[in-house]
Amino acid sequence: MKAKFISIMLAAVILLPFATTSCEEEENPENADSLKTQTSNPLVDENGNTAKIDVTVIKYEDTEYPVTDEDGYFVYDENGEIVYDKYEVKKVFSGKTVYMFDDEDVTDKSKALKKVITDIRGTAVFELSEDFFKEDNPAFYFAVYDNDNVIAHGALNIKRGKESAIMIDTKGFTSGALYYYNLVKTYELHSLSEDYKMNVKARGNLMNENFSKVQIQLPENTVSWYFSFNCVEKKENNAALGLFKALLKFFDPTKGLASDAIDQIMQPKGSVDCNVWLEDEYGNRLATKITHLTDGKMEEKQYINGTYYLVFENPFFARGISINLDIVAMTVNK
Repeated sequence: MKAKFISIMLAAVILLPFATTSCEEEENPENADSLKTQTSNPLVDENGNTAKIDVTVIKYEDTEYPVTDEDGYFVYDENGEIVYDKYEVKKVFSGKTVYMFDDEDVTDKSKALKKVITDIRGTAVFELSEDFFKEDNPAFYFAVYDNDNVIAHGALNIKRGKESAIMIDTKGFTSGALYYYNLVKTYELHSLSEDYKMNVKARGNLMNENFSKVQIQLPENTVSWYFSFNCVEKKENNAALGLFKALLKFFDPTKGLASDAIDQIMQPKGSVDCNVWLEDEYGNRLATKITHLTDGKMEEKQYINGTYYLVFENPFFARGISINLDIVAMTVNK
């Protein structure tokens, strides 16, 4: 495969059920039902953390604002001075130490399990390892200290594999826990077109055009897609490409596919040329036609939404060709 194909064909996307025009296509009854999935539900991230807690500390300040009337003019008192009113403003409390306890008595900071200083957003981030989960949903208690004095506190039940948030203010109120997304992203690998084949007429066949358009539609939450193809004469045996099984060797449900996975896999070589390009759903060509390709394999991370058409063209005047395709998508669950 020519090197320039890799750079230009980065415009392509994953192939779902295929709609072909102006071509002969071999029957493949298993194609529409051949979806395969490889997934897992890990409880820890790559650093061994099983939960993450964001503790945000809020403080209140009194601020004065000039009073205005309904027309927007300042209001003056009997002495001709502008009248001010006091408002209580809620702000984040950065630079304070938050201590985490496994008991509701938070008055002795020497007994704390962990401590974190709040950042510029007023948030202290606690990352927990498996050691903190002696119970299924343990409760932890958080106290904000100003020197040796507790100025705010709150409690929270934690779940494995989740990121939790708690807001504590200096008036002693706590806004509960919100489990808002999984700590660990999990990836799934899908086979969308295992051993798909299509025939493309020669240029000299006046009854049909010498190209085949393949509709491309990505699965939801796709983060990358992979496809391989080769081009052979119609009379040759079409060997299976085996892309899905090959990529599985480089797949981890917690990390996805290795960055060089597509480069490491082997596939049957093609024997005759074909031309390839990509179009959008309106028929606009998105990449220059790449000619004289016998086979190819690639990864795409840019075009991961919408509808496209991958076009295979037969450059021969009197010889039909056959295209073999395998397509795999990787999605992420957050």
